[in-house]
Amino acid sequence: MKQKKIVAVSFFMAFFSIIVFLCSFFFEDRTMEKGVESALVNPKNKEKIYFVEFSKKGETLLLKKNENFWYCSGNGIFTFADEEKIEKFLSALTEIRTVYKVLDSERENFDMDSFQISNFRVSLFSSSGEVLGILYFGKTDSLTSRIIFSSKNGRIVFETEDDFSSFLNMAVDFWVKMEIFFGVKNPSNLNFSPDNLHLLYSLRHGKTKSLSELPAVSRLVNGFTVYGQFQDYHSIEIYEYESNGRSEYFYRQNVSSSKEEDRAFFELSGITYMTLCNLLNEQRK
Repeated sequence: MKQKKIVAVSFFMAFFSIIVFLCSFFFEDRTMEKGVESALVNPKNKEKIYFVEFSKKGETLLLKKNENFWYCSGNGIFTFADEEKIEKFLSALTEIRTVYKVLDSERENFDMDSFQISNFRVSLFSSSGEVLGILYFGKTDSLTSRIIFSSKNGRIVFETEDDFSSFLNMAVDFWVKMEIFFGVKNPSNLNFSPDNLHLLYSLRHGKTKSLSELPAVSRLVNGFTVYGQFQDYHSIEIYEYESNGRSEYFYRQNVSSSKEEDRAFFELSGITYMTLCNLLNEQRK
């Protein structure tokens, strides 16, 4: 009996040693691989980027820059985009980083066209329509936390540290400007305390919807305008409508310094609406 236990333990230790030995080859190969220092997009082109197009499986979302603002267009919606989020994404694309070669389609049995068709495409254009870069992003390796990608005309698939996945998002609500008042930085018509001014600028809206989804029956219940120093302004009109026996709210906006027409409306929670009303009443005192 004792002899059998010794044999079993010896067998287990031998098996475990083989597994460790094989794994050492794999991890050694991963850690010793040599990367190349490069950017996914030429850093010199960062300031030239005026259009960013996301597309996957027939769906498309467009980010567009026009003078002071970035805009988001998709699903019948055209409205202001979060420029800070866009800046972070463009910085990630244009910073120098370590990239590793994964597959060479000319040397290996790999269909690059199928890879590009089935994955997330990011296209970058200048204000004149010049192509500044087209990239295809695939899956992220859970072991290395690297994301695979290729360029439009390249025949090699690379991988790099994944700080892109969070930006590969086709949802309009991910990219839109969430603050209700952003069009005027230094208001001239508000006699607010610093706390109330901070509260006003911290308010956020809910879902963004296309004008085709406007409620059939609604009524204008309030309005709010913030004026700047040089006759610029940001105004909103708040509407109320009934839904399942409850009062719901939404607003439309107008930013005077924008050269683009805002084609969207924004859901407003009851709490946010009451906060705005209280601030407006405070202003009228």
